[in-house]
Amino acid sequence: MHSPRPATLRYFIGLLFGLFASWGYGQQAALTVEDARLSSQGGYLTITASVAYEQTPNVLGWSVKLPEGWSLVQTGGLHLPEIMPLTGAINTLEWAYITVPDSPAQFEFTVFYPAGL
Repeated sequence: MHSPRPATLRYFIGLLFGLFASWGYGQQAALTVEDARLSSQGGYLTITASVAYEQTPNVLGWSVKLPEGWSLVQTGGLHLPEIMPLTGAINTLEWAYITVPDSPAQFEFTVFYPAGL
C-alpha cells in the first residue's frame, strides 16, 4: 500500500461530510473511514455511517456522492436501512430508514476506488 493521496482523500471525505449541513439540533452524525490509505493500484475503503439523536426522527436518510470511477461494493451492519443502493452503484449513493432504529443508527458500506489515484 502507498500513502494516501491527500487531495483525493480530502475530496472524497469532503463529499461525504457535505451531507450533514442540514442536520437539525440534537443530532450528531459521523462518517468514519477505517483505513484511509489509498493504493495506486486501486482498492477498497470501508466507511461507517452513524447518527445519534435525542428524539427519534420520522425518517432518516443518507446521500453520498462518489468521485468518478468509484463504486459501491456492499452495505452491511446491524442497523441496515430498508432502502439501499445496489452493488455496483456509482455517482450518488442513497440509503433511507423507513423504520428508524433506536439511537444510534449505524451501518457500514464499502466502496471500490480505481487505480491511478
